[in-house]
Amino acid sequence: MRLFFLAILVILLAGLILFGLGDTVISIAGTSIPAQTPNTNGIRLPSQHGAFYAEGRYWLFYYDTDEEISFKSSTDGESWSSATKIGDAALYGATFDVVFDGTYVHYIRNLDYLGGNDYLGIAYRRGIPQSDGSINWSAAEQTVLEDTEVANDMQLAVDSDGYAWIGYGGSDTPLYGYPTIIKSATSDGTWSTASGFPYTFFETDDWIVIPVSQTFGQVYCIVYRTHTSTEVIKGYQWDGDSWGSEEEATTSLLKNGSGNGYFGMLSAVAIEDDIHLAFTATSGGLKHVKRTSGSWGSESTIEETLLGWGTSPVLTRRTNGDLVCCWLYCNGSHTIEKSYYKEYSAGTWDITATELTDEYDDKFVRLGSLQSYYEEMEWRFSLIYQVYDSGAYDIVHVIIDF
Repeated sequence: MRLFFLAILVILLAGLILFGLGDTVISIAGTSIPAQTPNTNGIRLPSQHGAFYAEGRYWLFYYDTDEEISFKSSTDGESWSSATKIGDAALYGATFDVVFDGTYVHYIRNLDYLGGNDYLGIAYRRGIPQSDGSINWSAAEQTVLEDTEVANDMQLAVDSDGYAWIGYGGSDTPLYGYPTIIKSATSDGTWSTASGFPYTFFETDDWIVIPVSQTFGQVYCIVYRTHTSTEVIKGYQWDGDSWGSEEEATTSLLKNGSGNGYFGMLSAVAIEDDIHLAFTATSGGLKHVKRTSGSWGSESTIEETLLGWGTSPVLTRRTNGDLVCCWLYCNGSHTIEKSYYKEYSAGTWDITATELTDEYDDKFVRLGSLQSYYEEMEWRFSLIYQVYDSGAYDIVHVIIDF
């Protein structure tokens, strides 16, 4: 049953101390249904983002029933504005990404659908969210790649100097894609591709790139395989001038769900220059690994029991340097459908998972279709996922206040 009233959940075991205040208390300020979509792909990859909080409003970007990419906003998380279209959707929910950098909202979207696994072209735009629910755009929508160029599963980052980076699977011929990154040479809302880009890490199909912004213009690229064979996750460091050598971020293989529509079962954030990566391993369980001082550490287990086939993690970084990991769980018969989270503090994950919502009545459409804020804003963040309710595919927006 959805929670429409304030509920208080105690999330840590007795005796665990955070901030010197004892147990941390989290409240569900409300859940809402801000939008409907034509199918299971209103949102898609946990490593992408479509929601943030700014100017006293919750903002949500999604693939809507008119097969367009639109956004809505809300001051309380329950009553939502009418939809504002930003562009036609190439197809489904993995074809756009959104970043809010604290001042500007940036988005990217595919321009066309080729068929099979291939999407074409990239458009980019930047603007300032307004308190009335509008966005003051810096410039007209910009063309990054023409609609003849393959650009699959795009993922966006904005570096500390305000330059946009886009990771995607691309190639000169219609293939699922080589792992490729492209950067803008301008930081004013227009797009001009920087010298040396697009850059392809290697020419093998079915690999995708997640760019993660660090400090001083540095960017770390997570490179993972989405189909065919399961592989370890790779990484490449951009130091502001050049690329470092290939790194292996994980020892476990990333579960990719080839043939079942589940992929992108990972989420990454940076805290200063440290990279935190959560992923679903083929060996079972949600894993976490951290890169610090230029090298990857040992993997730890976030959760290994309250999971389901296709469960994916989504990370949100806290302003105090901690992390929150959320995920969806259902059993094989769909008689248990709940969302959970754990918090990471002082280098340790909570021992016990805390339940956030119960969706027994309205079933999850996909355990890997969830997103959250990249970073909490004003001590709150939102978990976003889809349910199937009375013949409609609804997007559920859960506000979490710390």
